Amino acid sequence: MVSTTWAPPAPLVAHPPPSRPSGDVPSAAPPAIDVAAAQRYMEGHDHATRAAVLDVMASSPTFRLVAGESKEVERQRTAARWSELAAAGVFVNTITSADPVAGRGKLDAVHETASLLDYSLCIGMSVHFSLFGGSIAALGTPAQAAAWLPGVEALTMRGCFALTELGHGSNARGVETEARFDAAADAFVLHTPSDGAQKYWIGGAAFTARWAVAFAQLYLPGEGDSRGVHAFVVRIRADDGAPVPGVLLADCGYKVGLNGVDNGRIWFTAVPVPRAQLLARYARVDAAGVYSCDAPSPDALFGVTMGALSGGRIGIAASGVGQARVALAIAVRYGLRRRAFAAAPGAPETLLLDYPMHRRRLLPRLATTVVHQGCLNDLKARWGGRLSAKDGHVASCGYKALMTWHALDTMQVAREACGGQGYKSENRIAVSRAALDISATFEGDNTVLLQQVAKACLATYARGVKAGGRFGGALTHLNRAPPPPPSVGTVAFAVHTLQRAEASLLPRLAAAIAATSATPGTTSFDAFTAHQVAADAVARVHTQLLLLASFTSSVAAAPASTRPLLETLGTLHALAVLDDNAVLLCTGALSSADAAAVHGAMDGLCTALRPRAAELADVMTIPDFLLAPIAFDVVAHNSRARL
Repeated sequence: MVSTTWAPPAPLVAHPPPSRPSGDVPSAAPPAIDVAAAQRYMEGHDHATRAAVLDVMASSPTFRLVAGESKEVERQRTAARWSELAAAGVFVNTITSADPVAGRGKLDAVHETASLLDYSLCIGMSVHFSLFGGSIAALGTPAQAAAWLPGVEALTMRGCFALTELGHGSNARGVETEARFDAAADAFVLHTPSDGAQKYWIGGAAFTARWAVAFAQLYLPGEGDSRGVHAFVVRIRADDGAPVPGVLLADCGYKVGLNGVDNGRIWFTAVPVPRAQLLARYARVDAAGVYSCDAPSPDALFGVTMGALSGGRIGIAASGVGQARVALAIAVRYGLRRRAFAAAPGAPETLLLDYPMHRRRLLPRLATTVVHQGCLNDLKARWGGRLSAKDGHVASCGYKALMTWHALDTMQVAREACGGQGYKSENRIAVSRAALDISATFEGDNTVLLQQVAKACLATYARGVKAGGRFGGALTHLNRAPPPPPSVGTVAFAVHTLQRAEASLLPRLAAAIAATSATPGTTSFDAFTAHQVAADAVARVHTQLLLLASFTSSVAAAPASTRPLLETLGTLHALAVLDDNAVLLCTGALSSADAAAVHGAMDGLCTALRPRAAELADVMTIPDFLLAPIAFDVVAHNSRARL
């Protein structure tokens, strides 16, 4: 029977340092990797903050890795970990910083570092700081932000983000919760009109949160139509944890993973919300019930209202990449120790990583993980002002989709690469993958997010057509004839191939939608929906091009000692993108002969990287205490002496 009473466990026992298998680096090996510089590249920013979080996690028994607990105990552990980080001061000057970019960077560093150990901890903190606090910062007036954000940062105003409803997830514009203005009470009346409109999956709502940023359709007296989705700061619990009158709260119960997050459900029954608690940076209602809005259109207002989600998606992508790094560090190190089968009787059995197929399973995924980390670091560096809201939205949608899918795939392959040991909870990979699985659908279903990327591409393409064939933004490559293809086996060749594919796919998609739209009675929604599969292909190709461009910028800014490694891994990643995309063959962007050459070049790069596998595991930047027993001496760990 699982205990439901949690107490801090015994102090951590440090793992011994890993021993490097003899013969791992032959005399003809590639040049040594500058591991320290590569690790700083992987961290990207706020190194001191990351070190401070790691110090807390390494020194406190509260952060010992434990699996198999009840959700009640897991939630208590998550809360205790959060409290210890707060006591260490790591949240100070994050959302209240006079420099919002610096504050965001520090908060990102805390969340990303925490996610390496406990994704529930990361998500709980992200909901409170980035979604609840971020919405107040982005949608509130300066006076509202000044009144509430200090309490959010100090954890005296614990909040949640009440957007998703049982009947409306990705279609946030369709939420049914109502906020009707009552001029006599100078308040909005928040109401859940049906069980389908209950707020659902709200992180923190089951236990932790006392407040919510609740999203509802705003109605004014005498008007039948909603003014659209608006955000309100709503009290849902008293300080003692009791629900306030009119608020019904329930627990979502056990999940496949992430049970340290207390996801809950919320019903509102005629809950009065003071008019001053409408987040009013862009839209407001005066005491007489007169509505005013600074956004140029309802679509623009909805875009800024959902703005917190773009940054949240980047955080989810970053956590996914971090989890992939943990899984790869464990699996590669296990592959450097575990032996299976011998070439002849009496001969030593072969290390797993000396099998070409084992290398092929892990090393291309390791390369993509490094590329994704570099792209995230580059994107975050541009997020503070050098990136338009539209470009940020497109990047956040595409990055989150491809990066979390990659992380889940990588973790599954890493689990399999560790055999039965990979299935043990103490070896982390399978348990962490279960927790991360939700990342494919929360803050936007990945498939739906790619549809948004495709729509943005279509809009940019349409503007270029109207401009006489002069295309802007990420489609400027359509303004010129394709140059002769570069050498196969290079990043330039991958970019060339993907651009050729986009130059074929995007005009065909636009023409197909236009032809469908010409059918009488067909709406624009119906026309686009009829070609969703083609739109998905466009979005995937476009996002891969964005990633390669971003990684190229990231490498150019990296320390010189890291560039040879990054360029090699970038090439392996680029080849893997081509090797895994049948659409490129379908469009003729990649010939069968070149596809065969790409496939062979991947094997060559995996073989060349094999002598540096131990260093590549270190480049994942995962401290020993966050690894698993199989990353060290699995026989000693499982010896009779330890029973």
